[in-house]
Amino acid sequence: MGLFKLFFRFSSWQMRRIMKREAKHLAREVEKTYSEKKARMENATEQEIIMAIVDTTFNREKLLKLPEKYKKRIEICCKTVNGFCYIMALEAGTLTGLPNFRSLQFTTYMDKELEAKGFPKQTFKRKKKILEAMEMTVEGWEEFIKDKN
Repeated sequence: MGLFKLFFRFSSWQMRRIMKREAKHLAREVEKTYSEKKARMENATEQEIIMAIVDTTFNREKLLKLPEKYKKRIEICCKTVNGFCYIMALEAGTLTGLPNFRSLQFTTYMDKELEAKGFPKQTFKRKKKILEAMEMTVEGWEEFIKDKN
């Protein structure tokens, strides 16, 4: 095996490891925060709970100053816990700036971790809407969200 091929495999393995670790960490944090908010907001919908988390995570004044495009993106993404986590990791967190195929790969890891924490499985239709809002639906994007481990 050539040196380049060996390096590529190692860096790919390392990137998957980083993304899986971030998904696990974020799922743990969201589970804790979501549970606390849900206990205080007994009759709230999932989206209302997520928006309460957004309000405590981000400065409300800064959110109001965002261009309309980003406000709409946050509104669409934060309808589910999954979308909230995608935005947190890929646009406001440690995985900002990843290429599209890596970002799409991360969403699969995030979905798995959230399901392991007891959150409901996200539908393909809902995920597609979130990924469209995040401008991640490039040609062949569906291939990158298949479960490949």
